[in-house]
Amino acid sequence: MSLNKFRTLFLGGLLAFATAPLGFAQHSTGASQGNVTGDMRQAQQELTDLGYNPGSINGMMSSHTRQAIREFQWLNGLPVTGKLDQQTKIAIDSQYRGGTQSSQMREKPTANQGNITELDDVRQAQQALTDLGYNPGDINGMMSSDTQQAIREFQWFNGLPVTGNLDQATTTAINSQYRK
Repeated sequence: MSLNKFRTLFLGGLLAFATAPLGFAQHSTGASQGNVTGDMRQAQQELTDLGYNPGSINGMMSSHTRQAIREFQWLNGLPVTGKLDQQTKIAIDSQYRGGTQSSQMREKPTANQGNITELDDVRQAQQALTDLGYNPGDINGMMSSDTQQAIREFQWFNGLPVTGNLDQATTTAINSQYRK
């Protein structure tokens, strides 16, 4: 065995041995940390319902989960760390509870909320987003994850709060661009 191969194997083994306690600590759930796996599983489910792709909903931090968290953070003006920190967890939960869930319609909100959920309104927004170059998926009036993603992209590119919801400000901005 050459000296370079030996060094590579030795250093690789040393690195694996040195970082093993870190990997174990990431997955442990002590009373002081709360239920880390449960929090991660909940975040993965909520991210999925919001139109992101965190991979398997298993409570484990995977590369897909980290990427979905990064995308969520970036689109929502949070520090992009890829970690499920308290600020990100609150933002995901807040957006999940405040927004429509994929392929489901909520009751028509009160006027002070300003969200639009009527099938015709969503269908018109889907058509306008398609014509403006976004991809809201099927034009069927259903608030799907593709539609929410297209709305988030439109909101981000137009300096609106990125929520994925079809609120009055977003509808006005879509209509003003669509009718030009």
